[in-house]
Amino acid sequence: MYYDNFAVSDKMAEDECVKSLETLTRLACNPECISTLVDGLASSLAAILDVAEHHQDGGGSAATGFDRLVRCLLNQIVKVSRGR
Repeated sequence: MYYDNFAVSDKMAEDECVKSLETLTRLACNPECISTLVDGLASSLAAILDVAEHHQDGGGSAATGFDRLVRCLLNQIVKVSRGR
């Protein structure tokens, strides 16, 4: 069976990105992690925007899922920062 290496690699990168965002969201529940998360997000913003743009171009549920994960992470950071 033939697999397009780019498609397989792209899918693996997408899966890794989803896992990373889910892990970061869990870490954002801990107030002690917030400053490190914000610093990391600031230095990774270009990569996050590239992935978001890639998903937006593809449309469909992948774009919606990625947007939801980023929104959840940012919302969690704000909630914990405000002490809620």
